[in-house]
Amino acid sequence: MSKLLQVLKRIEESLSTTKGAEKNGSFTQFRRNSAEGADLGDMDEQSSCESSLFMEMLPKEIHFLVISFMLPSDMKTMALINRDFRTLVMDDVLWKIMYLKRWVSTADENFVCKYFPKDFEWREMYKKRVFVEKKYLHEMVEEMSRRNRPERGSWTETNDWRGYLRKGKLLAKYTTEDLSEFLLLASIEQEQYKSAAVLTKFEKDKKDTADIYYYWGRCIKDLSRNKSAPEKYKLLLEEQEKYQIAATIEPRDSYILYSWAINLRFQLEHLEGDQALTVYRDSSQKYRVALRCGYLEKYVLWGLGSLKLHMAKKQICAGNYEAAMLYLDKAEMKYSKLQRLWEEGDILTSFSLCFNYSCIYSTREKICRHDGQYEESKNYRTKSIARLKECVTKAGYAEYLTLDLLDLWYFDEFRSEQWFKDIYVKSKPKKLSATW
Repeated sequence: MSKLLQVLKRIEESLSTTKGAEKNGSFTQFRRNSAEGADLGDMDEQSSCESSLFMEMLPKEIHFLVISFMLPSDMKTMALINRDFRTLVMDDVLWKIMYLKRWVSTADENFVCKYFPKDFEWREMYKKRVFVEKKYLHEMVEEMSRRNRPERGSWTETNDWRGYLRKGKLLAKYTTEDLSEFLLLASIEQEQYKSAAVLTKFEKDKKDTADIYYYWGRCIKDLSRNKSAPEKYKLLLEEQEKYQIAATIEPRDSYILYSWAINLRFQLEHLEGDQALTVYRDSSQKYRVALRCGYLEKYVLWGLGSLKLHMAKKQICAGNYEAAMLYLDKAEMKYSKLQRLWEEGDILTSFSLCFNYSCIYSTREKICRHDGQYEESKNYRTKSIARLKECVTKAGYAEYLTLDLLDLWYFDEFRSEQWFKDIYVKSKPKKLSATW
């Protein structure tokens, strides 16, 4: 039990305000069971109903300041001293003070207001971060040591900005099929980047710190899984903000530019009209600048093709079939060039071409049907189905055809057909791994 807790207990005893907690033995039992990182959420048990003269004699702000120096492992014990202490320990303002003090002690008010929303659950996040850092980071470092990489053992021990960045990147490597676990780790990964970002204000040369915001942006993309459309768009804007900061530090970093281009591509799903056109052009430009800065051409072509294919879809949904055809032609030009760059053994690119051509043919089929060109429409439908079936029958392709791809708009007209249902059954959910 911490010395501070002992002092508080003695103060209360001297004022004759706590008798029940010791009388029933609960105080001693909780002292015995307490340990750093213990479940701090089980403090809803019945505590003594007496009030505290310590609480009455000092303003609430002083209470928070004093208790913030206490070990978190003693919080449960303190909650049993009396009802007032229990109320204090449960107050989220106290946990905010403790959280900021432990992980972002140098943050100014602007940083806190910007990156910790008003509904931020300080107590809950404190518990989660202690849990994740002890369980997951410790186990991952131990695993590295077992693989004869003992130098990695010090990765999570340092609390400078590089140490926090390493912790975040380490959590991003964890793979799970449990969505709740995945989102938990992603949320704590983001907290590591916040801690790292705060400490960079002491760096004179900030060149290397761009990585913090780059990985932070990728982490936000992970946090958007299973969210509603408005929530996803809000997170996309937050992700973009991180790439903007990273780009001001490293304006010619091809990875930052490429990730930013992808971010803009996904923003298109939430925009219409002139706003969508502006974002489309920005995304296209980012892809091209990323290429000039050294990003692999095949991935840039892949991204540009997907961008133009998505714009074609948006035009069809808006009834602009002529514009849709122009975007489709541009998309096919990119995939045609990608086909020429393809090398034997590159199964992922080969699958991408196969799948995206099935999307192109499906989209062309819709345009032809709208224009009354029924023979051509039938031909494109046949080609689209053939390429989609190829995605599950060709060796190596099936592993990439996931349910999120089959759920795309392009295949809505196939969903009632048995062959499509058979493909759907063979496919799996997208693997829950970080967006690297």
